[in-house]
Formats: sequence, structure tokens, C-alpha cells
Amino acid sequence: ILFFVSLGLSLVYIWLPHYFLTNDGPAHVYNSNILHDMWAHNKNADFFHFFYDLVAQPNPNWLSHVLLSGLMFLVNGILAEKLLLTIYLFLFIGGYLLLLRKLSGDTEYWPVFIFVFLFNHATAFGFYNFSLGVALLSWVVWGYLRFLERAGAVRLLGFGFLLSLLFFAHLLLFVIAVFTCALLAVSFAWSNAVRLQRSVWTLLGLDLGALALLVAPFVPLAGMFSERQGGLQLQIGHHFYRLVELLQLKFVVNLSEHEVIPELIAGCALAFLCITAFIVQLENRSLKQYDGLWFVVAAVFFVYLCFPDVVFGKQVMLSFRMQIVLGLLLVCLVAARPPRQNIVYAANIVAGLCFIALSIIRTTAMCKVSASVSELLSCSEFIQPKTTLLPLNFAPGLEIPEKTYPFIHAADLLGINKPIVILDNYEASTGFFPLRWTPKVNPYNSLIVGHGIETAPPQANIIAWEAVSGRRLDYVLMWCYDPLVLADAGYGSLDSQVHSLFTLKYRSAGGRALLYERNKLP
Repeated sequence: ILFFVSLGLSLVYIWLPHYFLTNDGPAHVYNSNILHDMWAHNKNADFFHFFYDLVAQPNPNWLSHVLLSGLMFLVNGILAEKLLLTIYLFLFIGGYLLLLRKLSGDTEYWPVFIFVFLFNHATAFGFYNFSLGVALLSWVVWGYLRFLERAGAVRLLGFGFLLSLLFFAHLLLFVIAVFTCALLAVSFAWSNAVRLQRSVWTLLGLDLGALALLVAPFVPLAGMFSERQGGLQLQIGHHFYRLVELLQLKFVVNLSEHEVIPELIAGCALAFLCITAFIVQLENRSLKQYDGLWFVVAAVFFVYLCFPDVVFGKQVMLSFRMQIVLGLLLVCLVAARPPRQNIVYAANIVAGLCFIALSIIRTTAMCKVSASVSELLSCSEFIQPKTTLLPLNFAPGLEIPEKTYPFIHAADLLGINKPIVILDNYEASTGFFPLRWTPKVNPYNSLIVGHGIETAPPQANIIAWEAVSGRRLDYVLMWCYDPLVLADAGYGSLDSQVHSLFTLKYRSAGGRALLYERNKLP
């Protein structure tokens, strides 16, 4: 009952609000819509080609864009995003359900606990590639275990296909998956050599050789990708406060401070399960075929505690990504060394009840956010197609203070129903998504100044961008403008440019969305 109630509430959370708003979700949908137009060679393609180039080399972080662009041949961007989230939901639940049952020896093992990790900081931030990678991680490990149990060309090809999908979802999770498979191959060979009447080294050679064969094509791609991002830059140190954050499941909190208590209760239940699983391991010290997971958890735990959030010389939020992976690996570890069934039942009941509470809290918050998005997008009818727009956001964390900033790219949703170039498109400046700005018009070369337009108050230089790009900016959209920001020295120049070059065209009913149109040339 808890499983199906949790599944139903997950679908309600995605589909009940008209807009499912996340930090970067609108940017993903917007860029995917441009990709769709370019791939379809429709009437908007030439307009976008002036501003964007297609990246030729395939990279990690492409999977969500490819899926969204494909879905847009069937539905609009809003529905495509919800379908993508639904695909993620069933990939996540289905993958971990299969993996947990395999690890527990096909005995009855409640999978309710995995719902706690389903919607996490990554989904709230709109990190759809990472989220898809977390879901695919379970499928990759499950696929490799099936190959270890009975080697065959079909199973190896199936595993290779899943591994390929994971690479194009997220490089970090690809590395974790390969590492996990390698250690499981060791424990599997060590524990099954006698039963299979084969030497440990023979089994290891065959299993690791097959893994290396499939991984090899991705090594140069991963190397080139890492090099373009600045190369690996690590300063290892201890961050023991992350132990408390793990117990709190801090990075499973999405939208509201009201989620903290249910997450803490679920974290304590998981800690109790792990302690009992460790006791089971001590009582039976013989190496089992899935005990490679203990070494995987130890390695991930070390990375979580000792690695910085800055990798490749830039902020990648490593700690929250590793916390999500570590939590799911701990659930898998418990399944491989399950304590008494009544303990598992009790912990999963606690987790299921926590998830029900979380779902109610999150769905209520998302519906409130969705209503504000409707106000923001109400200016759409006053924006002409094939124009340029600069969104200026004065309240990126509206409705959800101090958790995430869902409105930081919300204006990008204006570009999914008509061809508009929206100048806060950060994805096209990173180099690891399928689209990139053409050098001449790249706003991150000439428009963005100071701390940029993703913090409040924003800073930009419209005149400088127009001089470099040779294009006029057609519209400026202000969200939650507050005259008090005029006291900020960095914003004052931008405000004077807006009010001298543009005229107010539209004010939303709530007064929070202000659309300025460029003054006509004399």
C-alpha cells in the first residue's frame, strides 16, 4: 500500500501543478526547443543559427536535451518536461526495485525507502542529467550483475547500452558505476570461484576484460571533456560536518523548511538500518558475492567527506551529489546484507510515512510556485517572435527562500512557444551542452558585468552588448522589481539604460512582471 501510495503521490507532484518549476529546468526546456527547431529545419532555424552553433563533439550532459527535443516532436515544452520527469520517475523506481531484489536474493524486500531519494536537491535545481544518471546507475549495476551471473553476448550488449546512456547523462555517475561494477566483479569472482569450478583470476580476467572493453571508447571522450573544463583540480581535506548533513539527509530537501523534520526521521531510520546491516556483516564474515558494495560505499564515503565542492576549478556542488549517491548505495548495502525482516518493515514504514508527508508539503509549495509562474509568463502575448529579451530577476528565490531559486531562469519558458533569444541562457556558454553561443553575440562576453544577472540585483551593460553583437535588444522583463535596488551602485547604470532606451509595455495584474519594449527609432 505504501509503495503504490508513494508512486501515486509522486505522479501527482509532477502533474498537478501546471508548471513544474526548477532552477535550471526552464533553461533545459528552452535550449531543447531551439535544438528541436534546428534539427527539424523549420522556419525558426535560420533565426536561431545567427545566435547559436551546434556542438559537434558528443559530451556528457546531453541526454536530457536529446530526450526533451525528441519529445517536442510530439508535445509542447511544458508537457515534454513533465514527460521527462515521469520517465525519470519510472527509471528510478524500476531500476532500484530490480537492483534491490537482486541484491537481497529475490526475497521480499520493501523498496519504499528509495522514494525518499527520488525528488532531491538535484531535481529541485533542475539538474536533469544528473537525476537521470542517478536513475540509470541502478540499471547499469543491475545489468552488470546479470552478466556476472551468466555471461552472454546479449547481456553484455544490454549492459553496454545502459552504460552508454549513463555516460551521456553524467560523467561523475559513469565513473561511480564503472568503479562499482569493477569491485562487484572482484567479490563475485572471489565468492563464486569454487562453485563455478574456475580460478578467481580467470573469472576476474573475463569479467573485468568485458567491462574494460565497453568502457574504453568513452575514455578519450571523458579526457577531452575534463580537459576543456580546466582539468581535475582537487584540494583534499576533511569536512566532518557532512556527517551531520548525511544524517539529516540535508540534500534531499527540495522546496520548504517544513521538509527538514521528515527528512531527519528518514535519515535516522536509514542509519539504524545500516548499523543492523553492519552487525549482520560482522556475524557472518565470509565474503559474499555482492560484498564489493562495502568497498564502494567506503570509497564514496571518503569522497563525500574529503573532496571539495570545487572541481575543475569551478563550483560543481560535489557534496550534495555524493550525498544522494551515498544514501542510495547504503540502501543497496542493506539489501545485500539484510537484517531481520521486521526491522526492514519498520524502517520502510517510517520512510513511507515520511515520504507521504514530504509529498504533501512539496505539492502544496509547487502549486503556489506555479501560480506565480503564470503571472510571470502573462507578458508573452506582448512579445513579438524573432526578437531578443533580457530578463532581470530581483527575486530568484520567490516563494522558496533559502532552499532553491526556482525563478532564476523561469523567464526562459517564454521561449518555448515562440522564437525568442533570451540572453540569460547560461547553458550555451558552458561548452558541455549541445548548443553554444556564436562568439559575436555571446552575452557572457559583453553583456554580463559585475556579479551578472543571476543574482539580485542584476548587473549588465546593454549598450556594450549591442555594440559588439550588432543586434538591438528588443525587450527587458523585470520580475519583482523593487525601487530600493537603486541604492546598489552596480545596478544603477543598468537601470538608467533600461529607462532611457525602453518604455513600459505591460504590467501584470499582480504588479510583479514588468515588460519594457525598445523605443522606436526616430
